[in-house]
Amino acid sequence: MENHVLRFGESGLHKTNVGNFELTILSDGEYFLDGGTFFGVIPKVMWQRKWEPDEKNRLRAGLNSVLVRGGEKTVLIETGIGNKQDAEDLRARGEAAAVV
Repeated sequence: MENHVLRFGESGLHKTNVGNFELTILSDGEYFLDGGTFFGVIPKVMWQRKWEPDEKNRLRAGLNSVLVRGGEKTVLIETGIGNKQDAEDLRARGEAAAVV
């Protein structure tokens, strides 16, 4: 499998290329979720080695969407927590909402 390198573009956004597609990660901040809720029946001793919880056993998670450009198409993949990427957010990141 080809190794894809995530890089910062001139705008400070995370970008990578996969084949003929350019992927841009758009962040809308972070949220905290209880580690036990997040991992369910998986014992804490197993997951905390990779993802250290805070003093309240919460995990910091990113609210990220992915903007995919390929050919003449631009697609926004929304991650599902509300309507966080609206036309104004896209314009602020240099995107024309009409083409998404």
